[in-house]
Parts: sequence; C-alpha cells; structure tokens
Amino acid sequence: MGRTLLDPLPPLSPGFRRPRDSPSGSINPEPLLRQRAPLPGRQVFPLLLFTPGGGELPLNYASLIEDLASYGYIVVGIVPAHSGSCVYSDGRIVDLPSRTPFDESAAVADLTFSLNEFEKLPAKSPWKNRIDFTHIGAFGHSLGGGASLDIAKTDARVRSAVAIDAGDPTGLAKPILYLHAAGDQLTTLPPDAIGEIRQQTQLFLQTARPGYDLWIKGARHSFSTDHFMLPYLPKTIEMAGTIEPTRAITITRVLIRSFFDQHLKGTKPAIPISPSPGFPELVLVGDPK
Repeated sequence: MGRTLLDPLPPLSPGFRRPRDSPSGSINPEPLLRQRAPLPGRQVFPLLLFTPGGGELPLNYASLIEDLASYGYIVVGIVPAHSGSCVYSDGRIVDLPSRTPFDESAAVADLTFSLNEFEKLPAKSPWKNRIDFTHIGAFGHSLGGGASLDIAKTDARVRSAVAIDAGDPTGLAKPILYLHAAGDQLTTLPPDAIGEIRQQTQLFLQTARPGYDLWIKGARHSFSTDHFMLPYLPKTIEMAGTIEPTRAITITRVLIRSFFDQHLKGTKPAIPISPSPGFPELVLVGDPK
C-alpha cells in the first residue's frame, strides 16, 4: 500500500504575522498561513510530527499547528490509514467503516515512514538541509497522542513528546507533556478515583525526564481542535465543556510551544509549564500535595 506525505507547514517567513495571544485568550483572526511560503535564511529548524485524533484531519488543529510553525518549527501532519479520512494521491480511498478500531500501530508506522522519507529528501527539495534531525518531537491528540508517545518509546530520533488527553506515557525516559481535559471531574470524582490518578501520574513522572502532567479545568476531550470556534458546530457543555473555546486553544498552544522551546530548542519557554497566575485553569491532579 502506497503512502503519501503531506506538505509540512513552513516556519515563519517574511510577510507572516505571529498569532497574538491576548490575556483574554482571544485568537488573532488574521490569516497565519501562506501556501508555498519560502523558508527564511539558511537556518535549520526542529521537526515536529503530528498525529490527529481518530477520524480527524491535521486541518482541524490549524490554530495549534500554525502557531508552532510561526515560531520556527517544521510541522509534519499525517492522516493515518483507516482513520476515516484517508484518500491517497492516486485517488484510492482505503478507509474502513467508521466503527472499525483505530490501528495505533499503523499510525506509528506512518510516522516512522514519514520521518525516514524526510531523511532521504532529493537535492531539489526546498526542505533539503533545512530540517534539524537532531531535534525531533512528536505530538498528537486522543489516539494520535498515544501514537506520539509510542513513537517516542520506539524511535530514538524522537527526543520529546506531547500527548493531548490520551496515551500511556509510563516507562518513557524522555521529556513528556501530558495534557488532559478535566471537564467537571475535579469536583465530581470520588477520593479513591483521584487517588488512582495520582498513583498513575507518579509512575509516569518517575521515569519521564522530565514529565509534566497538567489538567485544564472546564475542558472536554476535543479542546485542542478548532471545532468549537466554528459558527456552524454546536457548542454544548457536553461537547465543548465550560471553558471558552478560544481560551482552551490559547492555553494548549502556548503550553505545547513552551514545552518544545525548552526541551527541543533549549530556549526559555514563553510560560512556565505548570499552573500559574496567568493560567488559573491549569491544575496538577497528580500532585501528591
């Protein structure tokens, strides 16, 4: 079965405008992406592998992906085969029925294949000699979060990973950010359930180098997508949570960017990767205190 690569999103180029994250959590509505934008200068850029949730497309996470691209990351998004949305370049549609279980191992294989292909870019490719293969990270949402953690476990080239509301980070001795939707669970979960979460979190934090386990109050599972900022989709509490959708996106992208800035680029993060006065929605459920 053949595979095709999506065009990665370029880092900030002349004429681009950085997204502005205002204190109120609003999103800059001005266009942030230009097709086929030339890469600035001659520098190399870190590479981020992105896997969407089951049945989703990277396009549904545009606010998150464009933010990372605008701050100097090359982002490669895949659509895993049999995810419900995969059409190949020759026109074949090979997806299985929507209720077919998502094959996480196939998504990990696609990430590995994509990374291998980028290492073999032809001389005429605009991406040739522009990717820093010593600084590779992975991030994903839901089932894609699990795939991102799995490739970090199996591929030494992937130095750090972010999982958004899914995946098993235990046993990973790399920098890991695990970001959860807390919804209203923090006030409804019984003490024994909170205790179990804390126990699982401590197991993860014992091996990660380092590990961050953060929960966003009021957020539901799809908080990292752009779905609830679109006027034609319902914004029920059951689906979107009680947090303002633009606020959830702002928190997500600033946290993930800060994490990769610190653990891939080695630069000072925009915000602490922890609860702070500017982000009171963040909590540490796994904190033994």
